[in-house]
Amino acid sequence: MAKLSTLDGKKFLVLDDIKDVEDNQNTIDKILGLKYNGYKILITSREEIDSKEISSYYLDVLSLDDAKSLFNSIYKVEDEILLEEILGYLDYHAFFIEKTALSIKKTLTPKMIRDRFKNGEFSKISVKRKQNFNQFLNQLFRLDNLDSEEILMLKQLSTLPSIEIGYEDLENIFDKNGDSAFEELLDYLCEKGWLSKLEGSYKLHQIIKEYILVNHTPSFEEIESVLDRFNALIDNSADPQVAVDNQTNIIYLESLATILDRLNIENEKVGEFFERFGNISYHLGRYKKVLKYYQKALAISEKVLGTEHPSTATTYNNLGGLYESMGEHEKALEYYQKALAIREKVLGTEHPSTATTYNNLGGLYESMGEHEKALEYYQKDLAISEKVLGTEHPSTATTYNNLGLLYESMGEHEKAYEFMKKAVEVWVKTLPPNHLHLISSKKWLEIIKSQME
Repeated sequence: MAKLSTLDGKKFLVLDDIKDVEDNQNTIDKILGLKYNGYKILITSREEIDSKEISSYYLDVLSLDDAKSLFNSIYKVEDEILLEEILGYLDYHAFFIEKTALSIKKTLTPKMIRDRFKNGEFSKISVKRKQNFNQFLNQLFRLDNLDSEEILMLKQLSTLPSIEIGYEDLENIFDKNGDSAFEELLDYLCEKGWLSKLEGSYKLHQIIKEYILVNHTPSFEEIESVLDRFNALIDNSADPQVAVDNQTNIIYLESLATILDRLNIENEKVGEFFERFGNISYHLGRYKKVLKYYQKALAISEKVLGTEHPSTATTYNNLGGLYESMGEHEKALEYYQKALAIREKVLGTEHPSTATTYNNLGGLYESMGEHEKALEYYQKDLAISEKVLGTEHPSTATTYNNLGLLYESMGEHEKAYEFMKKAVEVWVKTLPPNHLHLISSKKWLEIIKSQME
């Protein structure tokens, strides 16, 4: 300090990335005293520095235009959409924009960079000879000063998308409603630079998320509670209404699916998640995603539970429904028959799940124009549903509805009206008034009635 205070000329002192501000406040104050010796002083830190001697400037990420300008100044990308996608992964962070742009060579194109982000291979991108991004990440970030609870929180947050997430949403995801210690934990991670906070929302930077996933990979036990939470949200995923209710959760479900796939975790809970998320995606018409999730669920189910387990039959059944929606009737029939063989053998010919496959086969044959076969399977379904579930069960109402539609397509309006009316009467008692099934059946009842007049 004495030597610094005696230097002549214009003096500019930079102290970069100060840590443990509270513990070092006295030292910081002493350094600030150099301003009386003609120094201009710049201090950077991820932590709050409480001092009247300092004018504070809070630096956010680059704007989109500034981020584009920085990237293009190093490597020009003509495709604006592609560039914006890359910048989104980099979270408009100047350091990583610069390093990513510098990494592009003849053998590594912007499109390849984007694809590596998507595939979770960002850290493998080579920045220069014998150095990749992961080596940079290990220089920048270390978990040494965090305790086990703080590290666990970061690992769990790494399963979520790198977006601003409201505190109330985080409370619900981590089942911490009313827990003040939870907010203190998040704020502490913000103070230490691991999270950012803006107007009651928290965000784990994409780069930090990548660092955690690569260098401190979460175990299944560490993220199981997050999986349980989302599995519970989409538990009744066969119901289209559940898909409608969870549209705002799609971004969270996709992030979790990506992480589970990346970590290659294979157990029954993970299989259930992919099955349920496949159902949600199916109801929302996201068919390319559906096939991927069903195939993942099937691979896990066949490996973990076996090829004759009821859960495996459920996935066969769902794949049948997907292929039917895609117009691939032969594949649909193949998977429905696989499901039926297991269910008849393992569950018996009077089980509700067996009835479901009869119903699905009825629907398939109906779409193929084979009305007599369709009627045969719908009647098998109805016999089981009425006997096992009763005449006022929502699943029985589904069969009434399907029989009504089949008879209507066959021109038998009176039978169609009879079954559709039964469906409406059951659903009025068992479903909320805004449910898709109830709204649809009421409309069909009016159409059929008009055909009879």
